[in-house]
Amino acid sequence: LDKVGINISVQKAHDSAGINDDWPNGRGIFIDDNKSFAILVNFEDHIQVFTISEEGDLSSNLKNLTKILSNFEKLGFANSPSLGFLTASPKHLGTAMEITARLR
Repeated sequence: LDKVGINISVQKAHDSAGINDDWPNGRGIFIDDNKSFAILVNFEDHIQVFTISEEGDLSSNLKNLTKILSNFEKLGFANSPSLGFLTASPKHLGTAMEITARLR
């Protein structure tokens, strides 16, 4: 995970929100066989999805991400009419989406 920039270490800033309570129990990491995506469960947010591509095809990554997330839609997530999706971190309010591209 570190190789592709996914950090799962305990972060001190999460202590006040209780995110680190019961570390590492109640968390999971799922990686597909092709290592093209990873799903982190109960880390900073309930679900974090990462798509990984060595080819740098952003369009393909976005299509894969959309396909993965469509499977989670039926779960339902905390939502506010004025704030959008609610998350543990205020920086992710609204769409609850953060897109980062790492180029080499």
